[in-house]
Amino acid sequence: MENIKTSLANRSQISLGCEVEGNIKCKGDFRIDGKLKGNIYTEGKLVLGEKGVIKGEIKSIRLEVLGKIKGQVEVRDMLIIKSGAEVVANVVVEKLLVEENAFFSGKCIMKKRVYEQEGEKK
Repeated sequence: MENIKTSLANRSQISLGCEVEGNIKCKGDFRIDGKLKGNIYTEGKLVLGEKGVIKGEIKSIRLEVLGKIKGQVEVRDMLIIKSGAEVVANVVVEKLLVEENAFFSGKCIMKKRVYEQEGEKK
């Protein structure tokens, strides 16, 4: 039960019907079902719901898109563009998955994760 409470405590969201203008910084996971006009920086997973819209810059560890994005995207791990989603953005990612019937338009730069620990690279 403690893990569920901890997980829920580290998750924030913008609900359907909400519109936010401005920048967001978040240490945990974030879900957007409403609209964001601005930038979002999260140290966790970002999920954009089916009705969600983001116009701005996104930086996150992992991003799952079911809604619409217009802007710039930088994802440290994996970007998943689900069926029905629309992404019009330049993206920098390590891994990219675009499902059938998803729309992606923009420049994509794939980067390998670089580990630098005491001169060791993995």
